[in-house]
Amino acid sequence: KWTSRLSDEVAVPLIRKMLVPGTVDRAIFTEVICALMREGADSPRLILGAAPYSAGIWATPPQDRVIQKNDIVLCEPIVPLRHYQTERMYTFALARPSDVPESQKRGAQVIYESFQIMLEEMKPGRELRDVYVKANNHIKNKGYAEGATVLIGHFIGMDNHEGGRITEEGTKGVILEPGMVISWHPNVVVPGDGGVRTICSDTILVTEKGAEMMSKLPMEPIVYL
Repeated sequence: KWTSRLSDEVAVPLIRKMLVPGTVDRAIFTEVICALMREGADSPRLILGAAPYSAGIWATPPQDRVIQKNDIVLCEPIVPLRHYQTERMYTFALARPSDVPESQKRGAQVIYESFQIMLEEMKPGRELRDVYVKANNHIKNKGYAEGATVLIGHFIGMDNHEGGRITEEGTKGVILEPGMVISWHPNVVVPGDGGVRTICSDTILVTEKGAEMMSKLPMEPIVYL
């Protein structure tokens, strides 16, 4: 929870402040990572991909690219401390809602809904496969035939990626238990006109009552800047 607080209170406000047209992406990486280290994080990382909605890219290392008006930005601070860590990924739009294509807004809403399905379904005693199938099928049923473009999630333990892959096959027989920590990030990337680049993500703690989001910031399909 401490690492999530660092993300909420240090990384995200700085990212929002720096995501303005004319900023070079490398400057955001540098400032955010340095700020997190000053607050005590161990080797923090940042995932950031700024590009048009139609670019068909996920997130990348620094590209020395200048942030542009109307960019869609997929951005995730990863904050570790003594092997505890959390991550949360955001879809930012450097635009007014009226300037964002309908395909981008629709895709973001579908992914947001898939995340909410996971929150409702993830309870101790359930097979993780059932949760995965329900959340991923929602994406497929809304017209994205392949479901999530990138892996929909992973367990977090002493390492950022730990345990089996969260796929339909990889979750078979995995029973949810209190204390499990999972990064859950439904997403879809479709290139070209009518495309979309979007994700909804947080680190989830399985409790006796269900799923608890580690981040305390509001969840939105798109964060408009």
